[in-house]
Amino acid sequence: MVSQLRNPKYVEWNFEVEHRLNSKTVVSANYVGNKGYDELVQFPYLNGFGFGGLPTTPIDTRVKSVTQLQNTGVSNYNGITVSLQEQVTHGLSGRFNYTYAHALDDISNGGILPYSLSNSIIYQISPFSLRSLNYSNADYDLRHSLSASYLWDLPFKASNSLLNKAVGGWEVSGTFFYHTGFPFSVIDGTSMLANQGKNMQFITVLGSPTTTVPRQCSSSAVTTPCFTTSQFVPAGAATTFGTIPRNSFRGPGYFNTDLSLRKNFVVREHYGFMIGANAYNILNHVNFANPVANLNAGSSFGTILSTVNPPTSPYGSFAAAAVDARIVQVIAKLTF
Repeated sequence: MVSQLRNPKYVEWNFEVEHRLNSKTVVSANYVGNKGYDELVQFPYLNGFGFGGLPTTPIDTRVKSVTQLQNTGVSNYNGITVSLQEQVTHGLSGRFNYTYAHALDDISNGGILPYSLSNSIIYQISPFSLRSLNYSNADYDLRHSLSASYLWDLPFKASNSLLNKAVGGWEVSGTFFYHTGFPFSVIDGTSMLANQGKNMQFITVLGSPTTTVPRQCSSSAVTTPCFTTSQFVPAGAATTFGTIPRNSFRGPGYFNTDLSLRKNFVVREHYGFMIGANAYNILNHVNFANPVANLNAGSSFGTILSTVNPPTSPYGSFAAAAVDARIVQVIAKLTF
């Protein structure tokens, strides 16, 4: 029987309430939800055997690994954003946003465009039930997220025209970003490699805890592992595809702030000149990636070994260059 492959479908909805507190202050709350179904899932066990309750021999000896593309995936998202916007008051304006949300799915992005090359699982884990181990936090599930921006025209003035040109016209602006950590899965790479020859080229085996294991890894995992191999079934000794769902663990949070300082000069009626500086990650705050989560990694398992790049830099969003440290950019602009 040949099944029909369908396009994934999504339903979205939102509801917003806005209230003006005074002539210059507006507060709003916006609820957003969506549901996806008929999403694509790759099933790699169609001819698998010899592990985790699968047949002891291949179903069809004429072929090796067979991966089936199915419309069995689902996803959903629910989030509420509270915003406070302040219009210009004494030269100061700004916006504050806080979002609480939860995104769940079977496989993020249909497994076609992995959100994370190191953490995303892009195939069905258990051959017997998609929901049992796959349906969990999405790869990009951020439970708490905060952003803020401000712009302040400094109210410095002087009666002397020459002094006023020096102290007036200054502008300060900046942004703040914060969010809780991204989810990740502990995997048993040894068991995965050992069973790939059993017609399961893309097998996934999740690590199974044998005791209580912390689900949150903070930045302290740079020096002290947030969990150890002794807390899981040893690498290569797994007999099941896992006992807890994917993305059951969460890495450290993220914080960053940028600052911009500018001075405007009026040269002539139709000419202006601006000098200033942009400081990216002005506090030089280090943000860490998720820890090593492969049981066959030895002593580095549970330890954070890398940092993450900020969303903003002089080189563009999410640049691949080493831009996680403070960067100061001096600028000048002539307008006419």
